Amino acid sequence: MAFIQNANCQELVPLNAHKFSIKDTLKYKPSFYGQITEDSDSLYSFKTFDTLGNLSSISRTWLVKEKKHKVPVKTQSVSFSNSGDTLQMSVIDLLEQNERIFHYDEGVIFSEVYREKSYFISGWEISPEGNKKLSLDEHRFTPRLMNIDELGIWLRENMKYPKLARRKGIEGTIYMILTVDSEGNVKEMEVGNPEFEPLFATEALRVLANFEWDFEPKEDRLGNPVEGIAVQPILFKMSNLF
Repeated sequence: MAFIQNANCQELVPLNAHKFSIKDTLKYKPSFYGQITEDSDSLYSFKTFDTLGNLSSISRTWLVKEKKHKVPVKTQSVSFSNSGDTLQMSVIDLLEQNERIFHYDEGVIFSEVYREKSYFISGWEISPEGNKKLSLDEHRFTPRLMNIDELGIWLRENMKYPKLARRKGIEGTIYMILTVDSEGNVKEMEVGNPEFEPLFATEALRVLANFEWDFEPKEDRLGNPVEGIAVQPILFKMSNLF
């Protein structure tokens, strides 16, 4: 693998297919490798490479110093195709809680979406013919969960905080990876970061196995429904009454 190692880079970390770090490489096969770089006192980068050493994505985080700690205020993430073309870029203002998502086709931008607190606000796209700039009424280039309020109620009524995790004072977020087919059905569900806390992963899978998901499928540029991936974070926090 032709990875570049600089003095200000940390060692490569094995990642699973969803680009979460893994330790048990016998149970979870590495699909990518990640590396953190300290670009400056207020800027860190996280690069991911495929197993051949090709750059797959890069994320940058800007920080400001508050008292004794550094606080992230902005992130920028860019993903690339196997041929090196830009696929998507997102810029998140963590203080204002807004996000801009840019979509690319063969490295050329064709859409921008603006969201606030994860809710769609506005957007535009270039027509497939490339001669018109059209407004977007929704973020149709990703699966859209239509019953997110029902999901929150379902979690509050059915999720139980694992007793052992509570005793140890463990908190955190499990990321559910949902494969949504062209008809809006969830055909596969798995935990993106299963090694973070297996007790959380088990409980999230148990509860969500019986939830009735209501998705609008992802669409391509021509408006055809296609299969897509949705990421649903599930927060386990001690103050939550599970």
